[in-house]
Amino acid sequence: MTRIAGSDRYETNRLLAKVGANGPRERVFLASGQNFPDALAAAAAAPKVGPLLLTPSSCLQQGTFDMLDDTYSPSRLYVLGGTTTLSGSVFNQGICGSSPSALTGFPSAATTGVPEGVTLTPYTGPCTIQKENVVIDAKVINCDMRVLSPGLVITNSIINGRIYSDDAGSFNGSFSMTDSEVRAPQSTGTGVGDVNFVLTRVEVTGGSRSVNCGACTVQDSYLHGQYSDLRGIDHESAIRMGAGSSILRNTITCDAQPVEPDAGCSAALTGYGDFGIVENNTIDGNLIDGGPAGSMGYCAYGGSTPGKPFSEGVNNIRFTNNVFRRGPSGKCGIWGPIVAFDSAAPGNVWSNNTWDDGTPVPPAN
Repeated sequence: MTRIAGSDRYETNRLLAKVGANGPRERVFLASGQNFPDALAAAAAAPKVGPLLLTPSSCLQQGTFDMLDDTYSPSRLYVLGGTTTLSGSVFNQGICGSSPSALTGFPSAATTGVPEGVTLTPYTGPCTIQKENVVIDAKVINCDMRVLSPGLVITNSIINGRIYSDDAGSFNGSFSMTDSEVRAPQSTGTGVGDVNFVLTRVEVTGGSRSVNCGACTVQDSYLHGQYSDLRGIDHESAIRMGAGSSILRNTITCDAQPVEPDAGCSAALTGYGDFGIVENNTIDGNLIDGGPAGSMGYCAYGGSTPGKPFSEGVNNIRFTNNVFRRGPSGKCGIWGPIVAFDSAAPGNVWSNNTWDDGTPVPPAN
């Protein structure tokens, strides 16, 4: 009798897999180690198809990534289950804690989302909020939430879907989320939008855009794991800023895979002027991450993109104290850290923005 035991279920799984490992394999299954049905179903097929590895729901452990990369090197990796089970970061093979680890003090999966020890129960209330000052705490919400009334407060919870406030017509929706997660679908759409909300220590994954931000505050949060559009169509980003945005002390990256002919990340942070003047936005103290090789064009757009319907009139865009991570290209994105920032626009400020090695990043015009 031989006991196979690791420090946790994931290491035990890797040790067990190594017993039968015999070099590269064409196909490998990846399933949740927190919800058993997908792994149970795959176990029946694994002897004939390929090895089965377990993973946490939000990222790959370094040991699991190494086993995929070094031991098996599969030509096909089957990720089992939807985004409610395995996040977009797992789909994109994001390593646990890898994005912010080299620079301390910035938000990560460990410092955002539902705190350890919180017991979650299913949410059974309405998905369209039409009452004022509703409070939701320690829930798993399995729907898209539409907020039509002011004052919704969500804490210590997970949304397996999207959330947006509606201030059109007679509606005046607003909400805040703290110590929570938004796991948007692996499909076109925005995870959190569009106006009158505050995110604090929130992890957002999935969707083609993590956050669409107008009259909003996003602070101390971690935005990553956007979906990869295999159709080759969508332009992804982490935050799209409109007017009146406060983007403070976040880790912001876009790590969707580029897919021909046209899909991939435009930038981690975008401000285009498609639907209104980009104005009165503060971007301070963030880690703006260049992402995987070739995943995005620039790290940020500064609001004055030529040829847009509202490219004129941009004002009061303040980039201060941000750190731009170069990424594999050495440029933070394919072409550079910032584009379409007009230093001469009224109230625009570019101050103390640096590379991850501490050297200054100049504004691009």
